[in-house]
Amino acid sequence: MVSPSPRNRRANEAKEAYGAVTSRTSVRGRDYYFSTRDLVLIAVVSAAGGVLSTYVGYLGNLLNKAFGVPFGAGQWMAGLHVFWFVLVRVAVGRTGAGTLAGVIKGVVEMFTGSTHGLPIVFISAVEGLLVDVVLLPFRRPSLPALCLAGGVASASNVLVFQALYFSGVSWGYIALMTLFAFGSGVVFGGYFADGVLAILEEARIIRLKAKSSAAGMPPSRTQGPAASTGAPEANAPGAAAMAPTASGAPTAAGAAAGTGAEAWGAAGTRARARAEVEPIARRSSRRSSKTRLALTLLMSLALAGGAVYYYVEVFEPFWTGPTCSVEGKVANPYVYRPADFENEAVTVMAELKGQVTYVPPTEYTGVPLARIIEKARPDVSAARVRVLASDGYEAEFGLDDIMKNRAVILVRDAENLRLIATGYEGGCWVRMVTRLVVE
Repeated sequence: MVSPSPRNRRANEAKEAYGAVTSRTSVRGRDYYFSTRDLVLIAVVSAAGGVLSTYVGYLGNLLNKAFGVPFGAGQWMAGLHVFWFVLVRVAVGRTGAGTLAGVIKGVVEMFTGSTHGLPIVFISAVEGLLVDVVLLPFRRPSLPALCLAGGVASASNVLVFQALYFSGVSWGYIALMTLFAFGSGVVFGGYFADGVLAILEEARIIRLKAKSSAAGMPPSRTQGPAASTGAPEANAPGAAAMAPTASGAPTAAGAAAGTGAEAWGAAGTRARARAEVEPIARRSSRRSSKTRLALTLLMSLALAGGAVYYYVEVFEPFWTGPTCSVEGKVANPYVYRPADFENEAVTVMAELKGQVTYVPPTEYTGVPLARIIEKARPDVSAARVRVLASDGYEAEFGLDDIMKNRAVILVRDAENLRLIATGYEGGCWVRMVTRLVVE
């Protein structure tokens, strides 16, 4: 009986393996696009991103305050919103993971205190979709591809917000904010995300698809003798044909193969050159990897430390109801509740004129801020009052001006408190008020 050739044996083994796989598939049922592991990973990472979105907003408000502008500078933090989509898309390795993560993150963000309400789900979904679109051609995206995806997705939020909210803002300022957001996406959504993925892969928490070589094939593991000497191996093309005859003259086949042997020798020379360069390249790559690791860890620690401070010292959970503390240079600090001042509410007509939003004259009913502060009995040395929101945003007023102006009121806005600053610019109107600090 003639045994099958190696090629036929491999073909038979492949057919048997395929039959076993299809048999198991038919028993277990249809395959799904996302595995259970993929869905759990998407859900967990997206939920974390949604919960931390208020912290990202707080960082943005700090930048706005540092630059002395009501909005815009905070776009330097916008890349932290798309970081989660890039992380999920690469970890799962399937198109659509970014979009699904965007929807989930938006829903979680909406229910954990976002001031934008339902539109934030749409904005977040668009960002995730753009991550999927940009990374669509890549099996395992490179760092430049991740940076591009992060930048494009992050910049989109400015344009979507422009379509939904902005009015009267110059296109030059919009372009500047878009540029800020794109740069933030490159840093946080690209470079930072790639560093985090590398750390997770090194720790074997996740397993990513291997990157292909420049030629599209995996690199060879070893170099044969020909690569180190430049001489053809025994089974190299033309090696046997170059063997001399008994008379010492090369055969006709050997003469015909001379050109092939020369080419083989040239390939060996190139291989030796590569072998000399590769150790240097590896050392350079290791240094680059260590630098990226150090920067990623430093950024992670800084962001984590800031998050701890924010959730311990600044954040007020929305489920505590519409209350705010009155504190600072006062003799009677207390917690304000609208129900305690029902009989002192007034109705005012106010018009919001902001650099971002315009709201025509509308009636609002609430308690004068002057009456709320008056109950706390401010110190005679007090000169100002700061109105702080749960996301870190704040507005500052002169205490004397507020005590004389009964049209500045605190109104109930669903499960939050909102400051209606009648007669002041739009940046002084504060949503989700949680603290009144007299200084």
